[in-house]
Amino acid sequence: MKNKLMTMTAALAALVAFSASVQATPIVGSIGFDGGFSQTGGTAGDLSSANTFNILSPYVDTSLILTSGGFVGATLNSFKTPIDVSVGGYTALTGLQLWSVYVASSSTTYTFSVGSVARLANATTLTLSGSGTLMDGNTADNTAGAYTMTFSTSGNSFNFGSTAANNVPDGGATVMLLGAALSAMGLLRKKLIA
Repeated sequence: MKNKLMTMTAALAALVAFSASVQATPIVGSIGFDGGFSQTGGTAGDLSSANTFNILSPYVDTSLILTSGGFVGATLNSFKTPIDVSVGGYTALTGLQLWSVYVASSSTTYTFSVGSVARLANATTLTLSGSGTLMDGNTADNTAGAYTMTFSTSGNSFNFGSTAANNVPDGGATVMLLGAALSAMGLLRKKLIA
């Protein structure tokens, strides 16, 4: 009986050590992009009537206001272009990768895929906003985030901001503790019956 208890204790200790090493690491921070755009379709200068915007010379806004956390030092790999902003077409962004950046200090490539999108437009400003998923190549680290992308006739510029949500992953500790408690109850029951 003593050997079984020692074996069970050792197995439980190994399980605890293993579960701590596989916990997800949420992506934390915010990032902003700036650049220009050109309008395709619709009435020139009336952004609410545009069909698509071609993104021109996008870059990571390195100000501390827009870029923080894991995104500090990021360089742009890619930004989707053209972007369909038409009344019936803007929802086509859902499920697509919008941008990709590389952070040399952590050797990490981050990408953002659109989960939902809403459109608000008038003649001088068009805004796309919604939620999405920030990814770093490790599926366990995928983190929900929100974004806002604003296009303006003032200098034909666009601005994009994205922030990771405040997720706290469990990492399986709750399930592990539940399993340990049920195992202890089973052992106690066996001991009381014997």
